[in-house]
Amino acid sequence: MSIADALLIVGAASGILSLVITAWRERNKPTVDSANASSVNTAANIALIEPLTKRIDALEFELNEMRDELKKRDEIIERQNVGIGILLTQIGRARLTPDWKPTAYTTTPPAPATGFKR
Repeated sequence: MSIADALLIVGAASGILSLVITAWRERNKPTVDSANASSVNTAANIALIEPLTKRIDALEFELNEMRDELKKRDEIIERQNVGIGILLTQIGRARLTPDWKPTAYTTTPPAPATGFKR
């Protein structure tokens, strides 16, 4: 091996080593783009949270209104059932036979139809 070959090997090795060091530094260097992307991502998330929160609040309000309506409906049905029972008792005391007798009934509202199979 001649001196020229040794110098060529040392030069190539130092060039490769500097290339590796430069690439490693560039890779680990924080960039403005990543910081900017992070702030854009955060701003987008914040922008989405407010409308979604408003929508959830509106849906909760609507759900509470529906629950109140169902409670009122159940109270009306219960009062009607009590009234029917009283009327049937009065008919029985008069020693008459009613033309109609209720079948078993429930005050539980039917499950809402969703269209989804569970």
